[in-house]
Amino acid sequence: MLITTALWACATATVDQSTHAIDDPVVEEPSTWAYEADPEPVPTLDLDDVAQAVEELVDKVLETNASPVLFGYDSVMLSSDDYCPYAYAYEDFSGPGLDSTLWYGGCQTGTGAVFDGYAFHLVYDDYYVAEYDLTYDGVYIFGQLEIIDDRGTTFRAGGLAYAMEGHTGSDTETPIELHQSIVSGTFSWDGDEGTSWLSTELLPDLTLYSYWWPDYDSGYIYLHGGASGLGGTVDTVVLDEIQIADAALGWCDKEPYGQASVRDDDGNWYDVVYDGSTWEAPALGDGTCDGCGAVSFRGTYMGEACSDFSPLVGWENRPW
Repeated sequence: MLITTALWACATATVDQSTHAIDDPVVEEPSTWAYEADPEPVPTLDLDDVAQAVEELVDKVLETNASPVLFGYDSVMLSSDDYCPYAYAYEDFSGPGLDSTLWYGGCQTGTGAVFDGYAFHLVYDDYYVAEYDLTYDGVYIFGQLEIIDDRGTTFRAGGLAYAMEGHTGSDTETPIELHQSIVSGTFSWDGDEGTSWLSTELLPDLTLYSYWWPDYDSGYIYLHGGASGLGGTVDTVVLDEIQIADAALGWCDKEPYGQASVRDDDGNWYDVVYDGSTWEAPALGDGTCDGCGAVSFRGTYMGEACSDFSPLVGWENRPW
């Protein structure tokens, strides 16, 4: 009887619901904060600034060629010996008119010269291209290297440099002489005593090539790429497929065809479009050959900027 009573008491006992209640979830109201977009950039350069920046690169562009790089490399490589650096011919680039060398590692010669990194060096000697009846000489270097020669001068390279000069055959209807330069990367050499762009802060990424027609005593220039470290009001200017030729070829010699882009200190670009001559349309209408290009900032037209392009024309035989 006592057991039955105890069981009945447990079965009929009430549970305090207040100790087991689940609180309703708290729903936070959305924040009233909203993202505030940065104001639209406004031009910090005027048309004169843009025109001057383009001129600064135009003034330097032809002298910013690969020749000083290749000369500096050849100069410091005179300090190498039979064991430093370790070098061998690269068979894929060896044959008639081709001579290649690849070296790598770190070492010191008996005279104290230090070689570190790697370099691929390719030489074209009277290399003939039958398709164009073109014979040319050229030198190409690619690598990441530092060389301190036995005179204590230091040469550094990180990228590629290439220079070529050639000519078509005498049987060609209008013989042409060609020159080409490609420089892309960082290069320095303190052995030239400030006589070239290698001793400046210039960082080029430039392709240059030219045609010279002896029969017309006239030349043509093509430029693509740009440079930073110009040191003026503007640090960086890019040239996009700029081309210009002498008036004797029927071209406008005051204004190129192509585009220049100028970057201000805030990272904004100003695009300048030039409507000079092309191979398809060398002759321009009256008033068009004026050296002026249409400037736009983030797609908005600003006006015209007029620059002097005379350093690109009037040269003889070779532009650099």
